[in-house]
Amino acid sequence: MEIVTRKAIDRFYANKRIAEAGIRTLWMHEQVMKGVRNPKAIFLCEENGIECITGFCPMMFLPKTGLQHKLHGTILKLFGAYPA
Repeated sequence: MEIVTRKAIDRFYANKRIAEAGIRTLWMHEQVMKGVRNPKAIFLCEENGIECITGFCPMMFLPKTGLQHKLHGTILKLFGAYPA
């Protein structure tokens, strides 16, 4: 799995290199309220058979990431917005 935290403009080019490297799962970091999705980059993933996870900060799901990340995940759970 690869986690990409680049600006949206760079994601397409990063994803192209990821596809060439044979990585099968990609997690694109999404900043809250920033609207940083890049449909072109997501399409490139789908076109190359790469599972593309978007919409959530991966730090909410990783162990030992700090209080702010755990708090963010807890708030999403309270409102039923935490992914299954």
